[in-house]
Amino acid sequence: MKIYFTASTSGNGDLVPLYAHIIHLIGQFSDITLTSGPQIVSHQMLNEDKKLTSKQIYERQQKRIEDSDLVIAETSKPSHGVGGEIVYALSLGKPVLA
Repeated sequence: MKIYFTASTSGNGDLVPLYAHIIHLIGQFSDITLTSGPQIVSHQMLNEDKKLTSKQIYERQQKRIEDSDLVIAETSKPSHGVGGEIVYALSLGKPVLA
């Protein structure tokens, strides 16, 4: 099963340890592949994303959702981006756990 994990990347990074823990728990199942991977908790990737256009990031995330069987969204911090990803996944008929 392929899972796309998403969470807010805005703010001061205070939830990064929580995201890492969630990804670790999901990753303990041998039959699960994370299409978003641990990069969501990587400050390096977040810095690299600053070099991309909004359209490039949007298209990358769309592809990852399309390639997934399920979406898990951490929603304790408001995020239009995460909301959009949830709506997109639901429009494709993907199950979403928020």
